[in-house]
Amino acid sequence: MITLSLLSFAEFYFIDSQPELNNKYPDILLIGRDEKVPKNYMFELKWVKQKDDYKKLKQEGLKQIEGYLKLDKVKNIPKLRSFLLLGSKDGV
Repeated sequence: MITLSLLSFAEFYFIDSQPELNNKYPDILLIGRDEKVPKNYMFELKWVKQKDDYKKLKQEGLKQIEGYLKLDKVKNIPKLRSFLLLGSKDGV
């Protein structure tokens, strides 16, 4: 929620938070409002509850991103960069 609040000030992007895409949900899509925007972005957010979960959660998140990149709506977004953000009580 904090991430979306901060991104709401970015006037040059449309913010799409968890849109439905064939029953798959990227957490955040930032789509440029015009061609002057150099890149578009996709973020998958994961929260690590225990240190033991880190590697498993990372692999799961990367697999989700790979799946999203195969969807027509996503693969047709030009200049798309995708990121997996892992957070925990100790930081991101």
